[in-house]
Amino acid sequence: MIEFVDIKKGKLFNIILFGYIGFSIPIGIIFGLLTLFGLIPININGMEFYGITGFLFQLFFMPFLALIFTIPTWIIISAGLIILRTGKNLISEDAPKIS
Repeated sequence: MIEFVDIKKGKLFNIILFGYIGFSIPIGIIFGLLTLFGLIPININGMEFYGITGFLFQLFFMPFLALIFTIPTWIIISAGLIILRTGKNLISEDAPKIS
């Protein structure tokens, strides 16, 4: 049987945002440490940053990157939920159940 869960758009945004932040912060720390030790640079407008400066840029950039990914994902999922809600009314009780 198909179950429809009604989720508010603000709650959905928070779930997606914290999911992306939870993934991007550890990756940011790893790449920040590589920058701190001078193994890879952080490139901003063609300038390369190493050391503490590169590490701080990396740590501060990752939450903004998570927000940049969250907004389009939230828009697409919200549109899908709107379509799902309108289609829910089309499913009749006599239709075969999907288990």
